[in-house]
Amino acid sequence: NIVTVCRIDNAFKQTDWIVEVCLKLKKKVKTPFHWYVLGDGVDYDDMVKLVKEKGIEDVLTFAGNQNNPYSIVKNAEFTVLTSKSEAYPMVVFESFILGKPIIVTYYETAKEMIEENKNGLISQQDLTDLYNKVKAMIDDETGIFTECAEFMSTYTYNNDKPYQQFLSALEE
Repeated sequence: NIVTVCRIDNAFKQTDWIVEVCLKLKKKVKTPFHWYVLGDGVDYDDMVKLVKEKGIEDVLTFAGNQNNPYSIVKNAEFTVLTSKSEAYPMVVFESFILGKPIIVTYYETAKEMIEENKNGLISQQDLTDLYNKVKAMIDDETGIFTECAEFMSTYTYNNDKPYQQFLSALEE
């Protein structure tokens, strides 16, 4: 199980990329998977319709707003954030708190939050690269999912790093 929690907004959150990635994954991966997208937004109805049109309801569900998305994230193997840009997204920290590796598309603060091949992966702002990262986690042929999942199973989130970054910014 894969989970994305976001506002369903293709212009900023690139949720339409998820449909394209799932289309390719359905044809290429051997491991069964299902991707849940939690949230609502301006493109929600269009995405639900597109999933049906593409015939990928068996691997992708736009599930709308949830009272408790954390129970769904907790049961996922990893999370994915497809945004064009972010400041310091809560979804990343929530994934860390729940011990889930995450794939994020590149934005400036991504490299401050993601320890590549430990707590997750950073995809370029490119549909093909995102597909390759998600496929690598699902197939785990290189052991990247196993490596990230093992790291996250003993990971304890704290906010020391953001706190120190904040203090440093005050000194500038």
